[in-house]
Amino acid sequence: MTLNKNTEQMKKIGYAAVGVIAVVVIFFGLQSYLESKYRNAVATLAQSLQPNYTLAYGNMTISPFSGKVDLYQVTLKRENVTIASAEEINLHKIDTSGDQLSSAAASIKSMKFSPTGGDVASGSSSAILVTGNSDFEYSHDPKTNSYDVKNFLFSSAEQKMSVQWADAKLDKMVFGADNKPQSFSFSVEDAVANTHSADITAKSSDGNQKPTRFSTSFSFERSADAGTLGIKNFNLKLPESNEFASFDALNLLGVGKESVPMNFAAEIKNLNVPIASEMLGGGLSADYGYTRIKADARFAYDYAADTKLIKTTLAFNLPEMFKLGLNMDLSGVDLQQFASDPKASVSYDSLKISSGELNFSDLSFFKKSMELAAKAQNLPLNEYTTKLAANIDAELTPDPKTADPATVDAAGKLKNYLNTMGSLTMTMKPQEPVALSQFVLGLIIDRSKLLKIMGVTVTVS
Repeated sequence: MTLNKNTEQMKKIGYAAVGVIAVVVIFFGLQSYLESKYRNAVATLAQSLQPNYTLAYGNMTISPFSGKVDLYQVTLKRENVTIASAEEINLHKIDTSGDQLSSAAASIKSMKFSPTGGDVASGSSSAILVTGNSDFEYSHDPKTNSYDVKNFLFSSAEQKMSVQWADAKLDKMVFGADNKPQSFSFSVEDAVANTHSADITAKSSDGNQKPTRFSTSFSFERSADAGTLGIKNFNLKLPESNEFASFDALNLLGVGKESVPMNFAAEIKNLNVPIASEMLGGGLSADYGYTRIKADARFAYDYAADTKLIKTTLAFNLPEMFKLGLNMDLSGVDLQQFASDPKASVSYDSLKISSGELNFSDLSFFKKSMELAAKAQNLPLNEYTTKLAANIDAELTPDPKTADPATVDAAGKLKNYLNTMGSLTMTMKPQEPVALSQFVLGLIIDRSKLLKIMGVTVTVS
């Protein structure tokens, strides 16, 4: 009987021992699994930044059952330039999908970064240094390669600046063959920026600037093969003032294909921005009556290898103010030769104007400028116009008997424009290219001589 009892007790002890061993094995196995899982997730996150960015850290501690990872002495480099660093990054509420860090709450302490991309470590002159602490919630969807940062808060070390937002999304990030972003869309909702205090509720009455609240969104597209880069559907909203700024597209054409592109264009379409009351002393809004600037603009140049001419175009269309177009053929610089040695210097005198055409159409701006100038001198508009006409004669045809007929004609048409205020075209066809430096000097010293040298003709309609 006693033997049977002993046998039963031994069995129970054995079962208990096996159970304890199983629990210990499971505990350490689970600990090892979770630790490996979190370590791999951090490694995968660092690897996803390659080859343009490198995330490194001096030490890592993992608390697998509490779901915490702490990184110390963290640096973020872009092509061996340290653009950000932090003494400590704490990750918690970690969730993973395979080896991907799918979500986490993060706290960054003693962070330094340079918005200009300068070297934080070396303190280079190009680095505008920002220091402080940050907290946010991060998530990543690997299927669409989309990122979400919620409840973000950054406070500067000096407590003079803070930024926070409810939600920021970087959607559908696509990389090109060169491992640089090819397309994505970005949005920030319910953001607040304060440049005077980390207290985001500070108000101007206590000496701090009232926080600026905003939301913004846009999409980005780039084609390395075509050398194009564009920002589409940009929108910035300021809810407290019920204001907004927007444009349909900002495009750069001919970038990245060559160190010095032979063809280049920059354009903005359907720009729509408010005019601040303090802008230009308040003149545009208070005196002119304009409340917004609506515009299309374009700058472009094409290099003709056979003639070695740089054909440039500058165009502004402000439908409520004016239209301006300038076309010029420039010579004296061989862009192909310059591209082979980008460090080569170009003399200011070597750039010359071979021909050009200026077109200006007034839609209200010139007329209002004339009216305001007349008012400032307490003159009726017709008397002020007569005064300007006399100034044109004095500048361009001081002696009508000896004046060049073409200059007399140009002066007459410029005086006529003061009354018509419609469209004006000035064509420049010099007998030989004129150095740009000589052109600028002529504008200051002797406009009459400049008109003759440049072969200027004027058309008014």
